Amino acid sequence: MSALSLQGVTVEYRGVPAVSNVSLDVAAGTVTAIVGPSGSGKSSLLLAINRLHALDGHARVRGRVYLGGDDAAGLDDYTLRRRVGLIFQRPTPFPLSIAENIAFPLRAHGVHRAEIPARVEAALQRAALWVEVKDRLSAPARSLSGGQQQRLCIARAIALDPEVLLLDEPCASLDPLSTARVEDALVALSGTTTLLLVTHNLGQARRLASQVACLWPGEPGGTLLDVGPVARVFTQPAAPVLEAWFAGRTG
Repeated sequence: MSALSLQGVTVEYRGVPAVSNVSLDVAAGTVTAIVGPSGSGKSSLLLAINRLHALDGHARVRGRVYLGGDDAAGLDDYTLRRRVGLIFQRPTPFPLSIAENIAFPLRAHGVHRAEIPARVEAALQRAALWVEVKDRLSAPARSLSGGQQQRLCIARAIALDPEVLLLDEPCASLDPLSTARVEDALVALSGTTTLLLVTHNLGQARRLASQVACLWPGEPGGTLLDVGPVARVFTQPAAPVLEAWFAGRTG
């Protein structure tokens, strides 16, 4: 059984499709990269999984999302967002201390206060941030560098042990060194957490993912042109337009 399965997912804004009829299966503990030119609906597809489009009265989502065999439509927001974490393009730390950024959602989800310090440390360890912050846990989260803030956001998300972690271009605003550290943290998470990574960086997709899904913009909204193992898709893509894009001739 797939950790995540999309069946015919379509996202529209004011009746205009952003992404159209996408079906995709993601195996547990793997990294799947979603790539494609701007306007192909990558972020729209990601937000549909976590049901954030419900906050936009002009957005409409059709199709089915299954999480470990459960229809996500039957899950309340509280349960869905505990099981599916989301990391945005820009770091979004709470205006709290480093430790409280992780402790706050743990308390909100009913974790016993005696367990929280150990859970905070474990999350920071898994996000490859503990060594850098263990002596200043009470410092403001926003005093951290951009790359550290992004790893803190990852730690905050994984503290709740989500089954799936969605990442929407998590390194787009980071320098190369910070990007490398975030990538190292994601590699360490793979195998235990299922990762779905939207990225404009094809090199990053090659480095991190085992499967890649290629969206392409068009009249009916972004459509899925190819999906498969990274080695096959990048060397033998299913569509000529993808071959040209990978080679830098278009897009």
